[in-house]
Amino acid sequence: ELQKAREIQLRLLPNHPPQPPGYELSGVSFPSQAVGGDYFDFIAAEGAVLLAVGDVAGKGLDAALAMSSLHACVRSQVQAAVGPLADSLAELVRRVNGYLVDTLPYNKFATLFCSALDPQRHLLSYVNAGHNPPLLVRRDGSVEELAATGMPAGLGKEATYELQSRELGPGDVLLAYSDGVTDASPEGLGGEPLGSDGLAAMVRPLRHLPARELIGRLDDALAELMAGTEPADDMTLVVAKRTE
Repeated sequence: ELQKAREIQLRLLPNHPPQPPGYELSGVSFPSQAVGGDYFDFIAAEGAVLLAVGDVAGKGLDAALAMSSLHACVRSQVQAAVGPLADSLAELVRRVNGYLVDTLPYNKFATLFCSALDPQRHLLSYVNAGHNPPLLVRRDGSVEELAATGMPAGLGKEATYELQSRELGPGDVLLAYSDGVTDASPEGLGGEPLGSDGLAAMVRPLRHLPARELIGRLDDALAELMAGTEPADDMTLVVAKRTE
């Protein structure tokens, strides 16, 4: 049954993300058990693409069920959105939060980074509901962390979410990830975690690579860092790169 659940969960993750003109999108997720609570998605909308990365508290089967619920809720809200996606992004996350408050157990919540990529204006609009700050790696190697703009989803209906935006230049790379990546360490739970600074140091020399190759190289670097130890948490990486 766990194997069947794993197969279903893997089918929820996008195998063939949309590739808007001038951009490359790629993502990968590895549960630490048969199934996990990490979530990512790419959803084509009118004139934009939604990039979402989430992490349900905990791991295993209960987190996987909550992840499936989060996946369905985000997709339904995108389909119901009217007008430019960026204009409704904060309201979208607010509704996702309300849904999770109503449906998840009291001890469950989810961090969520939701962004709308406008490939015509080269604009990334985003709401960060308590998720690990994604890294915006510029072509010149400088790095900015996209900090939280609201609390995690599922904790309280009174939560509010602020919309932020960044312009993307040629060669700029957005790297979103779950905390299983930055918590990775050479000695498992007993070692010094990689952290966001360590992840930035990993991705900076790889920023010139195509999105899929960049993720592959990061995956290799993380496996080398952990030296064969099993990950203690689910690990997810999502890359959006402007190529021109």
